[in-house]
Order: sequence, then C-alpha cells, then structure tokens
Amino acid sequence: MTRDYGHPALKEHLSNVIFLMRGCLDFDDFKMLLDKAAPKYDDMPIDEEELRLGTAYLPLPERE
Repeated sequence: MTRDYGHPALKEHLSNVIFLMRGCLDFDDFKMLLDKAAPKYDDMPIDEEELRLGTAYLPLPERE
C-alpha cells in the first residue's frame, strides 16, 4: 500500500475551487466568485486559452 502524500491545504483549496465551479453559470461568474473567495497574490494576467488548456502558469505565494 502507498500513503496519500500531498499538502492538506492544497487539497482543501482545490476542493473549494471545484465547489465554486459547480455553482457557476459561466467562466466570468467563476472568476468573480474565485476572486472574492481566494484573491490573487498579484495582478498577473492569465490567458484564458492557456487556462482552458491547463498550461497557464500560476505563481506560488511567497513564503514568510
């Protein structure tokens, strides 16, 4: 058997994002709700095509 590795906070965040996605009518609605629930760390523009393809680069937050 193998153990389930990973960061619990990341698993919780992804679960919350999926929860928000299920309640949205379109991508703009999803972006608005996600920005309220989990604001971005910076104002880096995200190419919607890259996001759709899963190739968008999302920076990690800086550690304190």
